Amino acid sequence: MGNSDVYLGLETSLFSPFKQIEIIEVFLYCIILGLIPIILVRLFVTVYLQDKGDQLDL
Repeated sequence: MGNSDVYLGLETSLFSPFKQIEIIEVFLYCIILGLIPIILVRLFVTVYLQDKGDQLDL
C-alpha cells in the first residue's frame, strides 16, 4: 500500500502543473484568435481611408 500511495502522490503532483499550462495555452490561443480579426479589420479600414483620402485630394 505504501508504494501505491507514493505513486499516486507523484502522479497528481506531476500532472497538475501540466493542466495549468494547458489552461494558459487555451487563453493565449483565444487572445491570438480574437486579435487576428481586429487587426485585419483595422488594416482594411486604414487602406480604405487612405484610398478615399487620395480620391478627395486631401
